[in-house]
Amino acid sequence: MSVLFWKSQIEDSFIANCGEANVRFDAFELETIEGNLWLYRKDVVVCCIRSDGGSDKLHRYAARLNKIGATNYGEPVYPCATQIRKQDEAPEVLTVDGADSSTN
Repeated sequence: MSVLFWKSQIEDSFIANCGEANVRFDAFELETIEGNLWLYRKDVVVCCIRSDGGSDKLHRYAARLNKIGATNYGEPVYPCATQIRKQDEAPEVLTVDGADSSTN
């Protein structure tokens, strides 16, 4: 399902078009493990968008909501999950003569 998001200038709220329904909200929370994007209106859940195969689409939705100014109740949303360096990756270190220092 495709979901459209936009900001209403008149009512100072956000609108999600989910199929045939328009949902007004002011905040969101992304749960990547469960694959849910929760939409809130005055601290009350008004909609849950579930992932139908991977969290990439939900992550893009959350990044879009973050960009248009919706309040994020969850973890920080980054522009793209692939841009985040894995914590266990270490930068390659070379010695002056070009040999890898980890093999010494």
